[in-house]
Amino acid sequence: MLELEERILDDAGKLADHNRRFHEAIYYCAHNRYILKMLEYIQTAMLLLQPAGRTGSERRETALLEHRAIVDAIGARDSAASEAAICDHVRRAQQARIKRLLQTDQPRFDLS
Repeated sequence: MLELEERILDDAGKLADHNRRFHEAIYYCAHNRYILKMLEYIQTAMLLLQPAGRTGSERRETALLEHRAIVDAIGARDSAASEAAICDHVRRAQQARIKRLLQTDQPRFDLS
């Protein structure tokens, strides 16, 4: 999945779809119903607050590095490193979205 993500970094639409599938794969592999339920809420918020293509290229590249850290930690079966990598990714994504919302004059919700 990471190789595909690297190839489509410049295609915001494909990357948004891939990002959703990447996160779903992580959640489903966790076999945790709470995490799966949270995925639904997160995906809804992402659709409302961050339309496809609105993520800057710097964030796309940073997210790829974060995804790689998550996959590497899971592959190494290092639960502490996995948790740290996931928390770091969520925190950075949240900060990027907040920054993006504060910088834009666009409507914050897509009600179409």
